[in-house]
Amino acid sequence: MLKELSSAQIAEWIAYYNVEPFGFTTDWLRTGVVAAMIANVNRKKGAKPAMPEDFVPTNRKARKRQTIAEQRGVLQQIVRWAKSVGKTKDV
Repeated sequence: MLKELSSAQIAEWIAYYNVEPFGFTTDWLRTGVVAAMIANVNRKKGAKPAMPEDFVPTNRKARKRQTIAEQRGVLQQIVRWAKSVGKTKDV
């Protein structure tokens, strides 16, 4: 994209984004507004109101990485479940 656009066009897109943000975070925030409204009309009296940001996924890099042992444990649970419902053959 940088090969296709001039520096003036890139500057225009940056200026436009500052006025009218778009993209992943903005989309989630719009969804969060609706989710917060639904949560707030159904919350118990005296409960803390929900905010749109409460429904926006957090930064993926901030999540704790799974260890190999944790991944192995999850896979073993999946295999046990699959065997219990007849979705796999014993090997």
